[in-house]
Amino acid sequence: MLFRIFNIVLFLISIGFVGISIFLFVLLKASNALNVGFLVIGIVLAGLSLASFKLRKSLSGLNVYLFFLTLIAIFDIIFTVLMFVDLNSILDEVAQQLEKSESQTADEIKKNLYEQAYPA
Repeated sequence: MLFRIFNIVLFLISIGFVGISIFLFVLLKASNALNVGFLVIGIVLAGLSLASFKLRKSLSGLNVYLFFLTLIAIFDIIFTVLMFVDLNSILDEVAQQLEKSESQTADEIKKNLYEQAYPA
């Protein structure tokens, strides 16, 4: 029972990743590594969570399922560390993309994003 609940939660999280990716595509009107990364992670997590209900009956299937979940978790940890280490260049990239679609300057967008990321 707990296995099903966790997989339903995982499926909902993956739908959230796909939603974030679609939102970023619409907001930026362009694709970049962040958008594509969210889309790929969302689709892979949705596929894994749906496949887990069939894989539950075989031990080797569960091992494959856990292997891919571990790979995704490691990728997420690496991505998060890179985001914090290289935050300024990521904010510059987002600001440049947003500057193309809106009238704000890149400095204002970067300042707003930085204030949201690190509230005082």
